[in-house]
This record gives sequence, C-alpha cells and structure tokens, in this order.
Amino acid sequence: MEKEFKTIEEQIEILKGRNLIIKDEEFAKKLLKENNYYYLINGYKDLFVKNKSENEEFKQNVTLEEIYTLYRFDIELRMNLFKYIISIERKIKTYIAYDFSKNYGNKDYLIEGNFDNSQKNNKKIQKLISEIEKEKENQINVNNKMLVHYIEKYNYIPLWVLIRRITFGQVSK
Repeated sequence: MEKEFKTIEEQIEILKGRNLIIKDEEFAKKLLKENNYYYLINGYKDLFVKNKSENEEFKQNVTLEEIYTLYRFDIELRMNLFKYIISIERKIKTYIAYDFSKNYGNKDYLIEGNFDNSQKNNKKIQKLISEIEKEKENQINVNNKMLVHYIEKYNYIPLWVLIRRITFGQVSK
C-alpha cells in the first residue's frame, strides 16, 4: 500500500479529526510548511495522544501550540547540549594530541607500532591509519592553508594540527 501525499490543508483536517485543537490555521499552515508534519507531529505526539492505534486521538484540550512548544524545547535542549559536547570533544582531542605527540613525536604518530597492534587490532589500526592519511590528502587537495603550510615548511603535519580535521571516533581509536 502506498502512502498518499496530503496537502497542508488536508494535514490540518486530519489533526482536527484526531481532536487536536488548532487555534490559528494560518499559524498551523506556516508551522507545517516549515517543520514537516512527520517530524513535528509524529515525533512529539506521544505525550499528547490517548490511544496509539490507527485511529489515534489526542487527549482533551491538546493544542498544536503545545506540541510545537515541546518541539522547540527539544531543539533548544539539543543545541545547548551540542555546544557543550563540542567543547568537551575539542578538549579531549587536544589532550590526546598533546600526550600522543609527547610520547611518539611530532611526525611519527601514524606508525603501526605506536598502537596496540595485537592480532585482533591489526586490521583496525591499518584501516585507521589509512583513513587519517586519506583525510590528510583530502585537506591538501582542497588547499587547507594551515595544513599545506606545514607540508611545505616541515614536510609533515603535526598531530596537534591535524587533530581538528579527524573525527572524534578516529581520535578515540
């Protein structure tokens, strides 16, 4: 069975038919055009429905504005958490780059012997080194001035410079 396309007006009628109060239809139209029915309604309706079934209905006196308020709260919470997660990630990457460079030197950080090279990790380490080398090449190809400077002046890129261009997952390995 194919899912049918519904216009904004049809979506509003569906919501009204499910007992959702829509105080301002122009606001509802704008909201659904800008935020996508699926993410806005289906993503946040669970607190507001009284029965989860094909014929689900919203609880008494639930408004579209309440669902939108929860949606906005979630976005704000995610943005705030993201800000702190990025800061923590940057600090951890800095600590790792510092300690790794201190222990293994400025330019020899991609030598297999610097890693736990047990049999079970061997392929993972080779893959990781390959990914990082590929990222270095990509950054040089797009003419990342900071990295190109180190290549031209020193003939290598120190880990503390490259660390910003590799993923947290790669750094953790």
